[in-house]
Amino acid sequence: MLARAFTLIELLVVIAIIAVLAAVLFPVFARAREQAKATSCSSNMNQLSKAFLMYVDNSDGRYPSEGSEGRPQRNDWVWVSKLMAPEFKTAEIKAGVIFPYVKDIRVYKCPIDISVKSEITYMMSDPFDMRKMSTVAWPSSSILLVEEYEKGVWYRNDGTIWPLKDVHNWRAGGNNLDLMAPWHAGRGIVGFSDGHVKAVLQQELTPTWGAYAGGPYPRLFQMFQPDRVEEGQ
Repeated sequence: MLARAFTLIELLVVIAIIAVLAAVLFPVFARAREQAKATSCSSNMNQLSKAFLMYVDNSDGRYPSEGSEGRPQRNDWVWVSKLMAPEFKTAEIKAGVIFPYVKDIRVYKCPIDISVKSEITYMMSDPFDMRKMSTVAWPSSSILLVEEYEKGVWYRNDGTIWPLKDVHNWRAGGNNLDLMAPWHAGRGIVGFSDGHVKAVLQQELTPTWGAYAGGPYPRLFQMFQPDRVEEGQ
């Protein structure tokens, strides 16, 4: 007995069902991939945050140097040199004082960051440069590490983020050049000085030119100032 073949209508119905399933499942798979990358990024930031705490414990309670501008110092958390031109920098991760506590250069870069300009995604907040941990008034709400991305063809990650015009008074102004990455559904991963990490919306931390000129600040911008008097804004 001959096997019955599919009719054209039946084939079209099957193809339509497959197309509907693909339309439903592909976005789910895409979101799952993005979530996996965000989880990996959070893990990276968590490892770096804990490495900073271990370094501070072994360094008389003092944070390392932020390591920017290609001026190598013994206490740089990561050394970024001016070996790439024009305006590019390359990180010598293993030369930094944090690497012995991490021992994996892959931890220094978010899987979503595909930039070829720099090997590092995570930046140390400049107000923590060589700061004594005992001077951090609010460790659980003071930002130590930020996931950063390059803005424009000339921009580069240099080991540090400069969120403040005046590091002694966060109300004095901001800097619109160092930006927190918005890769994770508009959020970037942030590491606090007590070692915990969280995802924060970019606009809650990144100042605008209005803030630079004395206008209103983002809601969480005060968290870049570790010795501020008040915990909230």
